[in-house]
Amino acid sequence: MTSDDEQWERDLRTGIGVLLNDVQPRQPPVAAVLRKGRAMRLSRRLALAGGSAVVVAVAVAVIAPVLWGGGRQPPVARAGRAGVIAAGSIHGHPWRIVVDQKAGRLCAGETGLRQSCVALRSLEHLSGLASLSGATVAEYLPHGLAGNGPPVWDALFGIVRPDVTKVVFTLTNSRQVRQPPGVSKTVTWNSTIDLRPVAAAGYRWVGLMFQFLGASVDKATAYSGTRELGYSVPFYGGELRPGTYFVSWYAPGETGPAQEGRYIATGGSGGNDWGVYVDAGPWGYCVSLDAPVADGAQQSCWSPASLSARPRVIMRGGSPSAVPRWIVGTAGPSVAYLRVTLANGKSDKVPVAVFSGQGFYAMQIGPGPAIAGWGAYDAAGHELYGGVGAPDAPTSAR
Repeated sequence: MTSDDEQWERDLRTGIGVLLNDVQPRQPPVAAVLRKGRAMRLSRRLALAGGSAVVVAVAVAVIAPVLWGGGRQPPVARAGRAGVIAAGSIHGHPWRIVVDQKAGRLCAGETGLRQSCVALRSLEHLSGLASLSGATVAEYLPHGLAGNGPPVWDALFGIVRPDVTKVVFTLTNSRQVRQPPGVSKTVTWNSTIDLRPVAAAGYRWVGLMFQFLGASVDKATAYSGTRELGYSVPFYGGELRPGTYFVSWYAPGETGPAQEGRYIATGGSGGNDWGVYVDAGPWGYCVSLDAPVADGAQQSCWSPASLSARPRVIMRGGSPSAVPRWIVGTAGPSVAYLRVTLANGKSDKVPVAVFSGQGFYAMQIGPGPAIAGWGAYDAAGHELYGGVGAPDAPTSAR
C-alpha cells in the first residue's frame, strides 16, 4: 500500500469503530486546533454547493450466476469479474467498487483516478442488519462545482445480513433555481437508490458512489424480499469526525431518540477550556469531548440499545491514573445527579442531562483531593447506586 492508502485505511478504521463496536476513535489530527477555543458543536447538515448541484449516481449490481447461501438464505448474485460488487457512473465517468479477496482488500474509485483501498478484515464484522462504512474517494468534478464545510464521504459500502435482499438509500437532493426577477430559490426533492447484495469473499456486499454536493442520505432501509426488516438514519459528523455514520438499526415502526443537541458540561479558562456535547437523534447518541490533553478531542457514537444496558463510563480524556482527567458516563433515566465525596470530606454535585430517557454526565477529575466515593441520586435525594473511588475506577461499582 502507498502512504495515501495507509492514511485512508486509518481514517476508515476510525470511522467503522462507531459503526461496529461502539468504541472510541483514535486522536483526530484537529485536536490541537479544537482545544484553542473552537466550537465543538457537530452539525448533521451538509453545506450545499453554490449553483446547481445535482446528484448523479447509479449503483448497478453486476449480472452474474445466482448463488444460494446455506440454510434458508435467499439467493444472491456473485461478484462480477475481478470481484466487482457495484459499478456505475457519475457525470459520465465510470466507477466501481471491488472486493479483491486474493489481495485481502476492498478498493473504490473512478476509472483513471487513484483508487482508495482498505483491508477486508476491517470491514468483515457484521453488526445489525448491515455494517456500512464510508470513504472519501477521488472524483472528477464538473467545472464550477465545489463543496463547503467539512469533507464528507462519497462512497458507502459494507456487508449485510444473509437474509437481506435489498438496501434502499433515500436521498434528499437540493439545487438552486433562478426565478424572475433574479431571485434564487432552493428546490428539494427525494430520490432512492436500490442496492442488491452480491457475494464475495464469504460475505454479501452492497456499495455505491455518488456526489454529495447538494444531497444527503436520509435513511437506509433493509428488505428481505418485499418485507422491510429495519432502517437506519445516518449521523453526519462535524470537524472531529467528518463522514456519514449508520449507528443504529431499528425495526419497522420503531423510533430512535428525539433530535436534540447541547453541551452537558463546560469548564476551564485561559486555554484550558473543556466541554462535552451530546448530539441525540434518530441515529442514536453521538458525544464529543474537547479537553486540553493529548487525547482530549474525541467523538464517538452509540446506539440506544448499547447504552441502556447498564450505566458506565463511555469516554475518557487522559489515563485513569492521570490528574486532571475528564470522563463522560451514562446514567439511568431516574438519576438526577451524581454526588462525589472527596478525601477531605467535602463533596461535589454533578448534574445528569437526560435525552429521551438516556442520562449522561461529564466531569473533570482533579487536580485537588482524590475522590473517595460517589453515588447516583434521584430527584428526591435517594441514592440509587454508587461506588468507591472515582466513577471510572476499575473496582468502583458497589
